[in-house]
Amino acid sequence: MGCSPSRGRQRSLMSSSETVECFHSHLRGRRDTMEDRFVVNGRLHETYPFLKRWLPGGAGSRRRWGAFAVFDGHGGSEISELCAKRLLPNILTESFVDDVDQAMENGFLATDQEALEFSRNNSATSGAAVVVVFVLGSMLFVGHCGDALAVLSRDGSAVLLTEPHTLANDTEALRVKRDGNYPGGQRLVHPIVDTMSLGLTRAIGDVSWKDPELTSAQPTGLIATPQTRQEVIYDSVDEFILVACDGLWDVFSPQEAVTAVKDRLQQGLRPQEVVDDLVTEALRLGSTDNITLIMVML
Repeated sequence: MGCSPSRGRQRSLMSSSETVECFHSHLRGRRDTMEDRFVVNGRLHETYPFLKRWLPGGAGSRRRWGAFAVFDGHGGSEISELCAKRLLPNILTESFVDDVDQAMENGFLATDQEALEFSRNNSATSGAAVVVVFVLGSMLFVGHCGDALAVLSRDGSAVLLTEPHTLANDTEALRVKRDGNYPGGQRLVHPIVDTMSLGLTRAIGDVSWKDPELTSAQPTGLIATPQTRQEVIYDSVDEFILVACDGLWDVFSPQEAVTAVKDRLQQGLRPQEVVDDLVTEALRLGSTDNITLIMVML
């Protein structure tokens, strides 16, 4: 399998005082195909003008509106592609400014329904782990389902903004057991096809696990409801956010990734060189998955 193609890099957008700057890089790695997709928008208020009337944190907050998301596909790229097109529009309705968490949940579930309908019409069975981070004024708003993660560097210490939705997560294991399908191992087992398993407990898509006709209406433990979080940005100590798929987190702990970024920046590497280098290092360390990394500068 080739390891070099499917690499991308781009400084986010034209720089201005209202731009949230980001850098990204991705590799197909040791997989046959690239199933990851991502979205970067450092001037979100231009796409969604109603946001400009709302600046979390009050009048003294920095004027910034950004959204950054990674969609880690499995079983194909159809659903990660759909998520990249539809998740933000589904979240960013006018009600977003009234209740971000509810808007995030509504957006994830609406996208999941679109994904399931697409899958039924196109014989697609893929799914996607999803993480999205909004940088709005002096606040971070995070929503995720699956094992793609977001990490904040706060004065060099890693603050995990998300947690993996797998059976290794005690809270998720308890939920799955309560819902009526607990296999006792580290993977969900399909209630009808016992040779079919899944390492995630939350994802968008995966029609084989959600369509009642394909599960005999039995619980599978897989849901698309996101976990959400809000975090105040402290400009004096908060430095950057890393948003990445598990192809990076399989070989870097959150603290290792933050330290690696800071070390490279202190050595004089430009931010784009840093993300390129970290993705390449993940491959060298043995990552066997697609690798996608976005670094958001605060």
